[in-house]
Formats: sequence, structure tokens, C-alpha cells
Amino acid sequence: MSAAAAAATGKHAAFIGIQGGNALDAPGALDVLDDRIVRITLVHLSKSSLGQTSSPLGGKEDTGLTDAGRAYVEALDAKKISRTSAARASSMRSRRTMRHCR
Repeated sequence: MSAAAAAATGKHAAFIGIQGGNALDAPGALDVLDDRIVRITLVHLSKSSLGQTSSPLGGKEDTGLTDAGRAYVEALDAKKISRTSAARASSMRSRRTMRHCR
């Protein structure tokens, strides 16, 4: 049921998101996702196989997305799953990461 359909019938809607795409970066993991997952944050508090975080825990090097991260974005796009670049992303790093997502 869509959010609009839920609202029209007086019901609430909830959307499932994943904070830290590395939770699903194992081979084949994205294949099991369906339309109940609507958003995935690519990287969260630490550097992962997908890319660099802007969190202080991630270090100072700004490497953006890895090749695996760019492929992950393509897979999310194919499934029409929205994505964000990183929690607490600096505007410069966020813009750079999202450029890789296009």
C-alpha cells in the first residue's frame, strides 16, 4: 500500500530504510530486496567496501565511493531504491559522492 493510499483510508504508513549499505554489500544481498525497502544510506559511520564516510570515525582521506560503491548505486537505481550519500556528510563530500551516483 502506498503512503497516499494509507492516508486516504486513515491509516499510517511506514517506510523501511537501511543506514549503512555495507549491511547488504555481500554478493547477492541486494537481490533479495523488494519494494518494502525505500532508502539506503550508502556509508554511515565508518569506511566500508562501498566508500568513505564523512564521520570523524572514518578518517580524513576523502576517497568518495569505491568501484563497488558505484556498482551498488547502479543496482539500487535498477531496483528504484533511493539512496543518500552518508550520514552527517559534509556538503562538499556529499556533492562529490552523489556525482558518482548519477
